[in-house]
Amino acid sequence: MRRIIVLTAGYGEGHNSAARNLCAALNRRFGVHATVHDPLEAYGEAYERSKRHFVNAVTGAPLAWLATYHALDRLPVVPALLPFLGRARRRLSAILKETGADIAVCSHPIFPGLLRDIARAGGPAVKVVTVVTDSISINRVWAKTRSDLWLAADRYSAARLRRLGVPSSGVRTTGFPTPSAFAANPECERLAPFADGGRARVLLMAGSASRDTVRTARALAALPDIELTVSVGRHAELVEHLYAALEDTGHSARIIGWTSDLPALLRSSHIVLGKAGGATTHETLAARTPFVITQVLPGQEQGNAELIRRLGVGDVAGDPAAAAEAVTRMLADDARLWRSRVERLERFARPDSSSRAADAVLSL
Repeated sequence: MRRIIVLTAGYGEGHNSAARNLCAALNRRFGVHATVHDPLEAYGEAYERSKRHFVNAVTGAPLAWLATYHALDRLPVVPALLPFLGRARRRLSAILKETGADIAVCSHPIFPGLLRDIARAGGPAVKVVTVVTDSISINRVWAKTRSDLWLAADRYSAARLRRLGVPSSGVRTTGFPTPSAFAANPECERLAPFADGGRARVLLMAGSASRDTVRTARALAALPDIELTVSVGRHAELVEHLYAALEDTGHSARIIGWTSDLPALLRSSHIVLGKAGGATTHETLAARTPFVITQVLPGQEQGNAELIRRLGVGDVAGDPAAAAEAVTRMLADDARLWRSRVERLERFARPDSSSRAADAVLSL
């Protein structure tokens, strides 16, 4: 029995999503037992507060966060932090002993250093795999980790890691680990927009900018021949604002909350609009659904937006009017641009990314 721990940190859903999906893929393999852990939970309420402060900083003070992001890229911030993470190091050491793991997969760059410190102190030594959850604009902190293997989301990110000094033999391009449901039935089941007299199904996913979500919903609802769904996720406070904003327009939308079957929702939509988060970006790619990005947070999300541009499978819209215009252009002329982008997605998508990543981990 191979025992593997997958380590994550709650500073962004991309880390957690990648960890969960890869862990699930590993557990589908015979003779493998994998578990997800967050050693930073050892800090209890202080950790919860730090996660809230992180979200507030990234969304409320983006320029300050960008300066911090660049500092992480240029300065040895992570190594300087490690001596002060004694509680997390002790929790991680206990996890290693309790699980008997021989491989640790890290979806956050703080953990390879802690694992190295534990081994140096005479604790359990394991093989280390780093899952890089950023694309293209990869912070140097990912490349400075002491790992046996790095998993990259795409070929551009793999090239960036090599330029940062990671040996080519240590980089595998597996794709960002997404839910296995994307690979379960690879044929695209949806008909093209307007086929058989139907309407174009447009999905707007609420990001951290709530006011922009409401304004974008109003702009989209006014478009002809679309069926609009707004997913508020865990932002339940948006529901009342959305109904109020749409009430005086004469247009309607289906408003839904958090769903456990997001892959089916993404795959059945013709166009998705949302924030350029790591998980969202790569799940739309796995769903082979063109993506209109409505918000890009500075730092790591800029690379996700650039990936969509380079692949030619979506747009970046700076405001609600631009988002509506991007949808209109994609659906014009019998959805010619939409069809072209879906064809490109069929070539570039990696719906089996979690399985590929599991193969790479188990190759050690």
